[in-house]
Amino acid sequence: MKFRIQIRRQRIAIVLPAILLAGLLADGLVAYAMDDVLAAAHAELDAGHRDAALAILEQHVADQPGDQEARYLYARVLAWEQQWKASLVQYDQLLTLGPDNADYLLGKSQVLVWSGRAADALPLLEKARQLAPDYEAIMRLEAQALRVTEAPTQSSLYANHIEGGFSVQKLSKDLPDWTSLFVQAGRRLGPGKSVFGQLRQIERFDEKDGEIAGGIYWPAGDAWNVSADASLAPGAIVLPEWSLATQIHRPFERGFGVQVGLRHSEYAANYVRMLTLTGDYYWKNYYAGWTVYLAKLEGADPTFSNQWRIDRYYGSENRMGFLLAIGEEVESVGNGNFISGDTFLAAFNGIHWVSPVWGISWDLIFHEQGDFYRRGGFRVGLRRQF
Repeated sequence: MKFRIQIRRQRIAIVLPAILLAGLLADGLVAYAMDDVLAAAHAELDAGHRDAALAILEQHVADQPGDQEARYLYARVLAWEQQWKASLVQYDQLLTLGPDNADYLLGKSQVLVWSGRAADALPLLEKARQLAPDYEAIMRLEAQALRVTEAPTQSSLYANHIEGGFSVQKLSKDLPDWTSLFVQAGRRLGPGKSVFGQLRQIERFDEKDGEIAGGIYWPAGDAWNVSADASLAPGAIVLPEWSLATQIHRPFERGFGVQVGLRHSEYAANYVRMLTLTGDYYWKNYYAGWTVYLAKLEGADPTFSNQWRIDRYYGSENRMGFLLAIGEEVESVGNGNFISGDTFLAAFNGIHWVSPVWGISWDLIFHEQGDFYRRGGFRVGLRRQF
């Protein structure tokens, strides 16, 4: 009996270490396989093959649901491919396992901001910032989310839409009315990326001009946003025959931002160049901005003007605002003639959505162009968002 007990003890002494060793080897093989899968996925991404990387990661996550590193990469690649819902599913699973992981909170917030749900991202970003106060990417995204959330007009820049409308302005001193008709459209290309175009016909001082214009909005890195636009009006009498402009915007923490812009407008007889510098601030459901304009007509002294703007946002996408501009301004009156003098502009404007896809944009304008004339009127547009 004692002999049998000793044999059993010897077997246990041999088998137990073998089992432990096998377990360690299995864990090592699994870890090696995980590393191998991640390396293969990264290789496909480096080669620009996101579909192949997604296939590798999808299969691996199904086989190894506990591999958080692979699931995190899978969620990020899904977001890069604009598969928002699928990416959010992965981030939700990650946050179930690691609710205080700042990287997971940032990743889910990125998906929400990129997919147009910046308001939903703000609580996550606030928590992430508290967990990692020195995490610069969190601060940058929070500033971007504040801008988008508290500025529906900025959000609308990145939405698919079409809008048509008209304007009418009455002038003093028995001068002819100003009128315009326009159609514009925009298309979203990705997170923070869009293109737009516009057709416009205007009538000023009994002269008619037609114009085609277009532009692009594009992020430049994590912190900068760049936009550019151009217009073409061959044979124009009042409008520039062509123009080209670019702006670069840098958001900062807590809703602050700075923008610098340049514009060149080429008329039949001469040109105007303009430099703009804007400082803006978003807080709660308000926006405030101050823009300084420096304009230079060919062969003339430069002119300066200031513009102040305040907007209030209400509902999910609605806005109403007030704009005030004072200074000097150069204005084309047609046939190569320009007037320059003190100017005063006051305007109310906004957009109101009557349904999830239909909105009405509007402006009420009063403009005093020195001693030359006064004009006042309105603009209205009907927008369809897709």
